[in-house]
Amino acid sequence: MDQTAFNFDSIPPSDEAAVLALLREGRRAAVSSTEIERVTGLKPRRVQQIIRKLRLEGHSIGSATQEPMGYYITDEQGDNVRETGWRRLERGARPSRPPSGGLDE
Repeated sequence: MDQTAFNFDSIPPSDEAAVLALLREGRRAAVSSTEIERVTGLKPRRVQQIIRKLRLEGHSIGSATQEPMGYYITDEQGDNVRETGWRRLERGARPSRPPSGGLDE
């Protein structure tokens, strides 16, 4: 399945700054995409593109699908559950040593 490539160069820095300025630290301070769209005047897809770009640039932005829903800046105490989940998946995906006494011996 092909994924559409995004041209992040077309996102004005002022749009990024506006979105980033609305985000607060901590899960409880999540800001909905609807609120970001209302305040900035950006379209929903544009907000998603900006969030993705900010994450790729190293901003630690979490997202919540339960109340309060929205985006937030993760804190250093493990607020980023998704990051923790990825680390666990990566550990589980590491290749293990082949069993001794295999077919090649």
